[in-house]
Amino acid sequence: MPVERLVRQPGRPHDVGHARTRRRAAPLHDLERGVQQAAHLAGVPGAPFGQGTPGDAARHVVRSTGNRNLTHRNPAGVRRGPGHRLSAGSPSCTRRRRWRSHERQVERWTTFLNRIKGRDLPGFDVAAVWLRAHRPLDYVPGIMHGDYQFANVMYRDGAPARLAALVDWEMGTIGDPKLDLGWMLQSWPEDTGAPEAAEASYVDLRGMPSREQMLGHYAEVSGRQVDDIDYYLVLAKWKLGVVLEQGYQRAGDDAKLLAFGPIVLDLMAGAADLAESSGYTA
Repeated sequence: MPVERLVRQPGRPHDVGHARTRRRAAPLHDLERGVQQAAHLAGVPGAPFGQGTPGDAARHVVRSTGNRNLTHRNPAGVRRGPGHRLSAGSPSCTRRRRWRSHERQVERWTTFLNRIKGRDLPGFDVAAVWLRAHRPLDYVPGIMHGDYQFANVMYRDGAPARLAALVDWEMGTIGDPKLDLGWMLQSWPEDTGAPEAAEASYVDLRGMPSREQMLGHYAEVSGRQVDDIDYYLVLAKWKLGVVLEQGYQRAGDDAKLLAFGPIVLDLMAGAADLAESSGYTA
């Protein structure tokens, strides 16, 4: 639906409200085009994994939208120099913005679950209470995928592994990129050398970097702090549990959707356990 059709100022002449809405909508259309083109750029065939493509994407958004206010604070996690880290002291990391953004996550998914709820989910309330009481250390907007996982990553044939494309960008947006990080790592084993790593996910993770190595690499390349990763892991487990519960509730005789049932319970239990054991206090 075009943005212009979404807002009409009550109590004002239509032409005034419509003109104002169109002025506000124009940058959104430009940004949407920029993000779509940046998403394509980030999946350039042959680009080495983790090297340069987020920066190319961010610079492309600047060029295509002309809006440096959206990108000059390192939205895609582009490193700015040796040892540089983005911090909560950045002007973009206002308390109001990060609280509203993450509060909406909890309220949105709680409302969604209440609409589809067909059974009790032990651990849901524990994790929800914890999430309402905690916040990330910072919120630095950036390009995020929205469903970042192995199923949406393609590699070129042969070794060494080289990124071919990131696919399924239908939920791509400007938001908190560490939501993608938590989404990916929520089922990532601490020890990828253990036999259990073969069944920790739908991908055999044996021989992959450990969770700590993944976090260290992300922090080094992006310049973002990851001290608040427990918040994102609790949120990811809790949110994924709600998403899969929808499939389970409408499963009928579908064996694949029925298999979501115990997975949801494990995710909620994991979210609650991490919430109760985490030393994260922000």
